[in-house]
Amino acid sequence: PAHVLSSWQDALRQVRDQSVSMRIARANVLQAEGVMRQALAPALPQLLGTAGVTKYLIKGDSAFQGVGRIPDPSLIWSAQLGLTVPLFRPSAWYNYGSAKEALEATKLTTKETERQLVAGVADLIVSVVTAERLAEVSRSSLKAALATVDLTKRRAALGASNTLDVLRVEGEASLSRS
Repeated sequence: PAHVLSSWQDALRQVRDQSVSMRIARANVLQAEGVMRQALAPALPQLLGTAGVTKYLIKGDSAFQGVGRIPDPSLIWSAQLGLTVPLFRPSAWYNYGSAKEALEATKLTTKETERQLVAGVADLIVSVVTAERLAEVSRSSLKAALATVDLTKRRAALGASNTLDVLRVEGEASLSRS
């Protein structure tokens, strides 16, 4: 067999790792976490910084009297820093709360999916064990019935039983085969 289970924990690990339903459920949890972070973003402070450098490569004398060389200076630095702090954003906090609740619902759905998969695996394992035990009992019963047929035929050959006993035991053996 390709997959032999050695323990219940092995079966659970395989279900959790290889089940498409579980993979989808885990992906849904990750998506809900991302939506929750996105919903929180508008309520957080934002810091924006910009910087720039301008270097003039073409220089020359000004056509205007008293101005001198253009550009002067030839290298210009600039920088800006801005901070935006939202003071009152009820819609952002409401969206964050809704996203948080959606995350909890997604986690519960994931647990329910796992519970259903584990129950299905348990049912399958019990079915397989029951079928194996039933096959074992059937083999044992057939073996006993065939031994009884052989014994009854020997008794009939020795005169200790009659043909009717042999036919009855052969009928019981044929029932054990089916």
